Amino acid sequence: MSTILLLLDAFRHDYLSEKTTPFLWRCAQEGEYYAGVEQSMGFCERSEILTGLRGDESGFFTAIGFDPPNSPYANLSCTQFLNITELTALFFSSIFSKNFSARVQEKLRYIISGQLRKRGIKMSPYFIPYSWIHLFALTEDRIDHRDPTAFKTPSIFTLLNTAGRTYCYDSFTALNFQSPYQSDEERLNAVIRNIKKSHKDLYLVYIAAADVYGHAYGPASLEFRHVLIDLDGHLEHFVKTIESFAPGNRYIFLGDHGMATVTNRIDAEKEIIRLLCLTELRKGHDVVYFLDSTMVRLWVMNDKARKRLPHALASSKLFNENGLWMGHALANRCHVPWPDRHYGDYLWVANSGNLVFPDFFHRRLPCKGMHGYDPHLPESHGMCINWGKGVPMNQHTIMPLTKAFNILKENLKL
Repeated sequence: MSTILLLLDAFRHDYLSEKTTPFLWRCAQEGEYYAGVEQSMGFCERSEILTGLRGDESGFFTAIGFDPPNSPYANLSCTQFLNITELTALFFSSIFSKNFSARVQEKLRYIISGQLRKRGIKMSPYFIPYSWIHLFALTEDRIDHRDPTAFKTPSIFTLLNTAGRTYCYDSFTALNFQSPYQSDEERLNAVIRNIKKSHKDLYLVYIAAADVYGHAYGPASLEFRHVLIDLDGHLEHFVKTIESFAPGNRYIFLGDHGMATVTNRIDAEKEIIRLLCLTELRKGHDVVYFLDSTMVRLWVMNDKARKRLPHALASSKLFNENGLWMGHALANRCHVPWPDRHYGDYLWVANSGNLVFPDFFHRRLPCKGMHGYDPHLPESHGMCINWGKGVPMNQHTIMPLTKAFNILKENLKL
């Protein structure tokens, strides 16, 4: 018997319905069903799944953190090469339309990422300014999750290795891991082929559809509903195929978080530059910042910035009306490791529905759906179904995402 974890990225709890996702609906009625899954705030859900630790326990919060000693871009020649390409992008910006320039930048970044991977640099440059990219490194994905030193506590992989058990990781995901399979269909088919050839105790499968198309269409759109219908059909075919030649497995369908409809876009970078001009601080010299889709993080680099920046940020109408500055109360409530300079000297979190755009991941097309907001909000909740041989029928209201670790251990008898 195998346990197959299907990580349904951004599958919100209310996507499950008898009409739209009939297969998953039946599994929920027949197995162990959690109608809500609540993650820690941020973008490090896999750490919670693989270790059972909340963000404030693991130390992981956002995908990229301020970490100069571990930055893969610390090499000077690499940084010089990146600066030249950035100047090229700025040249195009000065003579062509904004949309065309954004497409050129996307193409350049794609080419550069491929070249960097060939050189062993696994962190994409995204749209981080090249002049300070050497200050940043991956957080939960800096060390391969299968490495015993990747986390503060034994992960599910460590427990499996200790018990002499086996797993298949090729169809999973991480920012430092290049899967040989590029689509959901390829990843599902790869698992089917693997089970036919050799039995593994645990298979991990990443399913991107709800995340990719939720961002593109918005979670309430008709186009997205058709995506859910198709996804449900693919999952049913996957399970039926496996059960036809290797029956008696357990399947965990895990929506790790939800997604909110974007209702407002915020040009946070423009506001930061305005505030820096008012305080006579220099971008990249006195102050460095990082723009996530739902967060703004800033670091002061000298005493002058340390004195002038706090008042400027506190007086910003744009930031005050559209989100909250991180403090101890919010951090404790949302399980954020704070204060922690990895994640900013100052950290602003957007209210649900507000999108920071452009950010360091998106420059050309703004997302219509986004996640990373307050995890206690209903639209932030995912869902979980544990279904298969020997799983008792049980209905629950909500669980923390960290419980997925315990469900894995129970299914694998670890």
